Amino acid sequence: MNLSLDTILTNARELVSRLRRDDATADTAVSQAQYVQERILSMKQYGDDLAELNDISSHRPKIDILYNIQKENRLIKQLQKENEELKQLVTEHRSVLEKIMYKYRQHVQQLKLMEEKEKIAVQLFNAGLAQEIQEKASKIQEMALIMQRAIDIDDTNNAAQEERISALLLENRDEHSRVKLSELPDDPVSSYINANYITGWPNEYHAFIATQGPLSNTIIDFYRMIWQEYTPVVVMITRLFENNKSKCERYIPDSRAHQYGPFYVEVKSINYQNDYEIRRLIIKFENEQREVDHYWYTAWPDHSCPNVVQPLIELVHDVEKSRIDLSKINKRSGPVIVHCSAGIGRTGCFIALSNGIKQLNKEHSVDVLRILCNLRRDRGGMIQTNDQYQFVHQALSEYARRLQ
Repeated sequence: MNLSLDTILTNARELVSRLRRDDATADTAVSQAQYVQERILSMKQYGDDLAELNDISSHRPKIDILYNIQKENRLIKQLQKENEELKQLVTEHRSVLEKIMYKYRQHVQQLKLMEEKEKIAVQLFNAGLAQEIQEKASKIQEMALIMQRAIDIDDTNNAAQEERISALLLENRDEHSRVKLSELPDDPVSSYINANYITGWPNEYHAFIATQGPLSNTIIDFYRMIWQEYTPVVVMITRLFENNKSKCERYIPDSRAHQYGPFYVEVKSINYQNDYEIRRLIIKFENEQREVDHYWYTAWPDHSCPNVVQPLIELVHDVEKSRIDLSKINKRSGPVIVHCSAGIGRTGCFIALSNGIKQLNKEHSVDVLRILCNLRRDRGGMIQTNDQYQFVHQALSEYARRLQ
C-alpha cells in the first residue's frame, strides 16, 4: 500500500468527525421520533374523548340539553340582576357612607372649633376675671387709702375743733357779754351760741354782736339770734374757703329763696361793690317779716390785712347808713352782727375801726389802745395779730387826715 501514515491519520480524523456527526443526527432523529409518538398518542386520546362525547350526545335527548341551557341562562340573568342590584346597593351604601363621613368630618371640625373657642373663651374669662379682681383690689386699696385719709382728716379736724372750742370757751369766759338765746323746750343747751355783745363808742350798749361764722349745725341758731336781737345788718368778713380750708358755712341764698329751719329767707336785691356785696334779705318767721342787709366783704385775707383801707372805711359808712334806714323800716333796731371765721380777728378790726371813726367824728382824736381794751373786755382775743392792730392804726390815721 502506498498510503502514508499522514494520510491514514487524516482519514482517521475525518472518519471520527463523520461518526460524531452521525451520532448527533441519530440523537436528533430519536428526539423527533419521540415527539411524533407523543403527538400521535395525544391525537388518539383526543379522538377517544371526541368519540365518547359524540356517543354521550347521541344518547342524550336534545330537549334536556336545551332546558339545561335555558336554566343556566336564567341563572346567569338572575345572577346578573342580583349583581346589578348588589352594585346599586354598594353604590348607595357608598353614597350614604360618604355622607356619613362628610357629616362626621363636619362634626369633628365643629368640635375642634368649639374646643378652640372654648379655650379662647376660658382664656378671655380668666383674663377678664383676673382684670376684674385686679380692678376690685385696686378699688379696695383706693377706698382703704381714702378711708384712712378721711380718718386722719377727721382726727385732725376733731383735734383742731377741740382746740378751737377750748380757745373760744376761754375767750368767752366773761358771762356779762355773752349772747343768750331763748331756750327751746327740752333742750337746756339751746341757749348757747358763740357770740358776745360789744359796746360801741362812747358807751353804746349792745351796739355790735361779734360772733363765730356759722357752721352747718349752727345756721338755725344764727337766724334765731338775728330774729331775737332785731338785727338790722349782718357784716360777713370772710370767704367760705381760704387756703383749701372751710371758714364758714353758706347761710344766705344766692338769688333764690331758701328755708332755714323755721326761717324763710328771700333775697330782695343784690348790689355789687368792688370789694363787697350787699344783699337786702327778707326774713319771715311766724307770720312776721323783717328786712336785713347782709354785707359780704371778701377782700380781707385771714390772719392778715388788706392792702388799702378806703374800701373798709366805705364799708363802715354803708353799714351805719343801712342800720339807720332799716331801723325806720322795721320800726326797731338791735345790734349789728359782725363775723369772720372765728369772730375775733377781722371782726375785731372792723368794730375797732367803726368805733374809732365815730370817736374821730366827735372828738377829732382817737385812742386805739383803749378801744382794743374795751373790745377784749367784751370778747377775748379781739384783733389777733400785730399786723391787724397796725392796720387799724393806719386806717384811722388816714381817715383822720381826710377830716382835716
